[in-house]
This record gives sequence, structure tokens and C-alpha cells, in this order.
Amino acid sequence: MNALSSQARLRWPVPVPGAALAAALAALGLPAPSMAADWLSLAASGEVDGAVRHYSGGGDTGDGYWETVDRVVLTGVGGPWTLGLEARGVVVGPWTEEDMPPVELVAADLAGQFGNGSLMVLEKGLARYRTRHIDLAGGDFGASLGRGAALNLVPNPDLDINTTLLGLRARADWGPLFGEFAAGLAHPQTISLQYPNEFIQSPPRDLVQSVQLGVAPVGALSLNGWASWFNFEDNWEVPSPVLERVTAPDARVVGGALQWLDLFGRLDLYLEANRFRYLSDDWFADVEREGHTVYGSATAYLGLWTGLLEVKRYLNAEAINVRGGQYNYEYVTPPTLELPEAVTRDSAETIDSPDIVGYRVRLDRRVESMDSVWSLNWGHFYDLAPLPPTPSKETIGHLYGGWEWTPSSGARVAATAGYRVDVR
Repeated sequence: MNALSSQARLRWPVPVPGAALAAALAALGLPAPSMAADWLSLAASGEVDGAVRHYSGGGDTGDGYWETVDRVVLTGVGGPWTLGLEARGVVVGPWTEEDMPPVELVAADLAGQFGNGSLMVLEKGLARYRTRHIDLAGGDFGASLGRGAALNLVPNPDLDINTTLLGLRARADWGPLFGEFAAGLAHPQTISLQYPNEFIQSPPRDLVQSVQLGVAPVGALSLNGWASWFNFEDNWEVPSPVLERVTAPDARVVGGALQWLDLFGRLDLYLEANRFRYLSDDWFADVEREGHTVYGSATAYLGLWTGLLEVKRYLNAEAINVRGGQYNYEYVTPPTLELPEAVTRDSAETIDSPDIVGYRVRLDRRVESMDSVWSLNWGHFYDLAPLPPTPSKETIGHLYGGWEWTPSSGARVAATAGYRVDVR
């Protein structure tokens, strides 16, 4: 099946001062908060993404269809409070009269809202209260633990990765101590900005919980410990009671990290380990019931030179990402040590391998007069259980160099070249 698409995007910020908001409410005959003119500021940003896509070669949608997508974000900030909303809409139409009507592109539970080929969804909402010692959030928020091996749901709407937790989060900081608890239902976006909305459906409501404790006993030394629990929902129409799912997780991750910054004035050290336990026969019947990840890094700063060494050992950690193929997001994403700008079939297999060990060395040279950085990288990995279609052990070597220019204007220009070999 072939596809032809074109896309255009427009963004705009619109600040609205509190005084104007109070005046607008008064003009509508609505009561305005007395403090609105003093401390409430409303910043609105919007995005319109229009696309035309035509598919040839048949398929469920006939010869083709067209669609336009838009996204609007509203944020209000006042004192310790932050309020936010995000809405997305899509309009879909058949390319020809013989193509499938757009209403049939939508799952049954949303079809009633998809009138005349259009759908508007309130995707995200957040209320946050933050002070020096307390941070409380309700609604949609991101969540992560360590470097992402135990939990990594960090939204990036520009890349159409917009999965959040819909629930509650609480964090308390007091001196060298901090604690954080988060619990919510996994909430990916319903409408996609970057990918065709051929079939829109309500997302699953997997339950995710996490707790984290940390202490910084001496200067830049910090110790963190955490745990995360996952309960995957298999009945989307009639979800299981939340309280019942809290006490019956399908998978569990327990881990911790040590970080020491500015050691001897030149060195940053980081070490993290996580242990995975798969508890459910329904989801992990054919999976080894335990796994682990170990990751470490050392960064040395020597004037204009910077050196980085990273090592990793991952075993049976990818099994927890049961939604990866269905909704284009993963619950855990430990550091890959791969070059993110050059993802190929071979490197993708290495990233998702269930049994891999490797290291990477990077050397940077900063050229201040040119606002640029030159780099040289060497990565070496042993993939002990690669994925199909090449299910054989392999040894990977990757040598590459790069140049990055970041002028004061905020622009970024980068180039990378190298050589990679995969020996099976």
C-alpha cells in the first residue's frame, strides 16, 4: 500500500492578563474572582495541523481519505496554582464517493461522537499546586523513575508521544529528603497529529503506580530507591474495579540509583539497577518471570574536552512493554546507548533486545569561538537474544563522529557520519 501526504502546521501564543479575563467575565455577566486582576494570568497556545493523505492499493478504507487535525492547549498560572487543558479535533472525509464513510473509521464506543466525519476530544487536563516543599497534581501528568528503566511516561506532543497518567501525584521535599507517590491510568492520546487517524479508538486503562524515596546526605551525593506496579486492562468495555486492580499487579519493578556529581571538581558518576518481576499468567505465560537492568555512566570534564563512558546489561526487561505495538508507547525505556538520529532495522533490534550487554565511549571537543562541538563515539554491544527476522546472536560495533553548531540565536545544525557492523 502506498501513501501520499502533505502537511502544514501553524502555532501561536496568545497571553491574556488577569485584568482582561476579569473584564471579559464581567461583560458576560459572570462573577469574576476578586484576585483575578492581581495574580491570574492565562496563556493560550494553539496548533493547527492539516494533512491530505491518499492511499492506493485498496485496504479497509478504500482508495483513500483526507483528514485535518488540530490541537489547542490552554494554561492558566496563578500563585502556586497551574491549570491546563488540551483538546484535539479531527475531520475525516472519503477521497471518493466509493470510499468508506468516515464514521466507519471510528471504534464503536466513539462512533456516536463522530458526527459528520468530525470528532473533538478533551485529551488532557491538569490541576497542580506547587510550593517550596509540596508538589500536588491531579489529572494528566508525566511520570518517570531514574533514567527510565522502571517507568518512563514523559509526554512529547511534538513527536506524537503524548501518553500520561490520569490520576494523582504527590511529592514532598524537606531538606536532604524527598518522597513521591503517583498512581493513575495510562492515558495515550486518542487523536494523532503525526500519523493517519485511520482507526480511532479509546485507549486502554492500564493502572500504573509508583513510589520513590531519596536522600542527599553529602553535598552532590544522592541515593534514590523506587518501585512501580502495573496492572494491564484486557476488558476495555467493562474495566475491572480500580481498587481490585491496585492489590493485584501483573508486573512489578524495584530499583534504585546512586549519583555523585562534581566529584573532585571534574567527574559525574551514576549507577542504577532494577529488578523486574512478572506476576500474571494471563499476560506473561510464555515469559521468563524475572529480569533486570544495570546501567552506569561516568562523565569527566577536562576544560574544553568532555569524556563519557556508559555501560549497560539488560535482561528480560522489554516484556513489560505490552502496549508498544498497539499504541506506539512503552512503559519503560532504559538508556539505549545507540545513536538516536540513525535508527535502522539493526539498531532497532538492538534497542529492543531482551538480552544485551554493551558499552559506549564518547569524546567531545568544544570550540567556543564557533559555538560548536565535535564528537567521536564508539559503541560495542553483544546481542544475546535478538528479535526476528534475524534470530541469531550478534556482535555490534559502531564508530561515528559528529559536529553540532548551536549559535546564540537558538538554531541547531548537526551532522553525523560513521560505520556500523553487525556480525551474526
